[in-house]
Amino acid sequence: MKRKPSVMLGIAAYVLYVVVIVGLTMAIGPDYDEIGDSVDTLAMGVLLPIGAGVLGVVVLATVYGWWGPILRDRARARHAWIIILPIVTLAIAVANLATVDFGAVDLTYLLVLVLAMLLVGFGEELTTRGVLLVGARGSMGEVGVFFVTTGLFALMHSSNVLFGQDAAVTAQQVGVTFVYGAGYYVMRRATGSLIPAMLMHATWDFSLLLSDKAGEPSEAVATLGMLTLYVLTIPCVIFAIRGAKERLGTVAAAADATV
Repeated sequence: MKRKPSVMLGIAAYVLYVVVIVGLTMAIGPDYDEIGDSVDTLAMGVLLPIGAGVLGVVVLATVYGWWGPILRDRARARHAWIIILPIVTLAIAVANLATVDFGAVDLTYLLVLVLAMLLVGFGEELTTRGVLLVGARGSMGEVGVFFVTTGLFALMHSSNVLFGQDAAVTAQQVGVTFVYGAGYYVMRRATGSLIPAMLMHATWDFSLLLSDKAGEPSEAVATLGMLTLYVLTIPCVIFAIRGAKERLGTVAAAADATV
């Protein structure tokens, strides 16, 4: 590794990502509520700003030399059952997609939406549960790592108020996003890899935008799903953290994580 992991280096990548996206979205993007309306709004509101942000974080991750520990943990969490938390999230996503009238969705729009949501999943997970997580593991224990990465991930979404989203709705979104962020963290710990969390994140966002455009998501399923997530989050996070030996306290220890 070229640079010893530290939380400040991780935060630098996080700030770069957020600043680039916010700046470009405010300059060229549509209002938040219009992002999923068309191919053009997806391009201007997702592909261009998030693509630029991702490029910046990829460059920093390469300069830091952190790709090994960014993409995988030394070991999976000891308790395999914790994967139930991300499974519930994915089940809600599947329920959302089951309501979609795919025949009413233009194929070009669908393909662009898939690409855009894969980019979102890749970018947000690379930034928070990738670079930021590795940096935090160089400065603190796993409890701190969880709260720093999940808290900043949730806070990232507060910028939506700058793009026209109602402030009260944004505040609620930040709180709910913390819960979903906990699920992405658990997915990383349960599988030992960042890739499943990226795909899970992309699937969730894809289900939300597509069901909003061409489906009728069930309020009962959404409510039951969220209640289940609230019940499961604390125990699953506790056991995801318990026994973790992922601290990257020295350059040598961090290098071992890339083997």
